[in-house]
Amino acid sequence: MAEQSGPGNRLPRWSPTPYSMERARQNYADILPAVNLAGLTSWLTTQLQRGMSDNNEHCMLFGDALFEISRLIDELRFEVALAAVYITDFDGKTSTRASSADGLHGSFEVPGNAITLLSPPLEGDRLLSSFFIDPSASIAGQRTIAGWFAAQLLDSALIRAVAAIDCLPVLLWCAAETPMRTGYHGHPSLPTFCSNDLGIVALRYDSNSAWSDLCKLTEHKYMHQAVTHRDGFIHQRRAPTKLHGGKKSAITFGGHKSVTVMSADRQLKLVSNFTRSVLHPAIKYTNQILSSSSRLATPISEPCAGLEIWSVQR
Repeated sequence: MAEQSGPGNRLPRWSPTPYSMERARQNYADILPAVNLAGLTSWLTTQLQRGMSDNNEHCMLFGDALFEISRLIDELRFEVALAAVYITDFDGKTSTRASSADGLHGSFEVPGNAITLLSPPLEGDRLLSSFFIDPSASIAGQRTIAGWFAAQLLDSALIRAVAAIDCLPVLLWCAAETPMRTGYHGHPSLPTFCSNDLGIVALRYDSNSAWSDLCKLTEHKYMHQAVTHRDGFIHQRRAPTKLHGGKKSAITFGGHKSVTVMSADRQLKLVSNFTRSVLHPAIKYTNQILSSSSRLATPISEPCAGLEIWSVQR
């Protein structure tokens, strides 16, 4: 703990330990290294050289998707690294035994729809002040500030990782000049990383040796795990995790099924495994497909410049 100077007193202030910072560095630089996206720009830069006159809508969608991939990957790498700091420094303190209504969880399993009635609301002022002073402080719902924040970082990182891989079919559809489907209110309904949407452009790319490898990733076990976890924020109840205050098991909403609570280390590995084993290879294969496509011209010497030109024209 470092010391924080104040006009009246001195309050302890948390500072990361050297070991947690090293673990953060490993996650950021070694486990989830930067990905070279330059090869993905070849189709866009070629279209820009032609003046963007033939297929303007596809150029804009391609540029949007490519720019989004770059930002999402940077964001998820930082989130995983920061979560590793909190998990490492507060190992064993990321969940806590609480009193009053929270103590009911430790005695027996409580259905999910009852937990919302038993958990008191968070104390906003205290939460904000304790975040920088004592992240190990307990909060409602059998949680600590450090564990709760780390869980949110990892949840966000996984959602960003899935969003990034969903951008790859957009690149492939645009390069194949495939018309986008129309969704609600007339807006384009963009493809996602699934076998059905990749199958629509299969005739355009299936002669490429990397195509079958790319399609296999839609059935990868880590792809299934990531999408299932992501869907918990949209279509169903979130998977219970230790960092969010879960005990050994929990009962799902509206049912009697008991599920195992995800540990902090497993939640972190869920993101890193998906990113390394699915997202990174998918980017590699998409790069190979776009770079070697018979309808693409040779990329310019500085392919990233195409993205800069596109940004200016926007």
